[in-house]
Amino acid sequence: MSGQNLGEGAIHNIILFLMLMAALQIFSMLFISAVEPELSFLSVFSCVQATLFNIGPGFEAVGPTENFHFMRASTKTFLSLLMILGRLELYAVLVLFAPSVWRRYS
Repeated sequence: MSGQNLGEGAIHNIILFLMLMAALQIFSMLFISAVEPELSFLSVFSCVQATLFNIGPGFEAVGPTENFHFMRASTKTFLSLLMILGRLELYAVLVLFAPSVWRRYS
């Protein structure tokens, strides 16, 4: 960046963030697959991508001409939480649950 190399700590933080997001993606897909067994892999993958990363419409059952109306209320609630998590970013939400932050600013 600006002609300088990133430090090793910054690279580790980037890798950690990518691994956390990948783990969240996989966990979310497993949860939705368990709750909505009739959905295909592509539908599950794209509905998690669409909500967590706010990329717009998904594919197949949640494609551009479809919506999430057929899903159970628990699935829609979970996807809504993913949408909030995607909008606020992962670290901002995780900080809310860190006791050290509450002690520092209280």
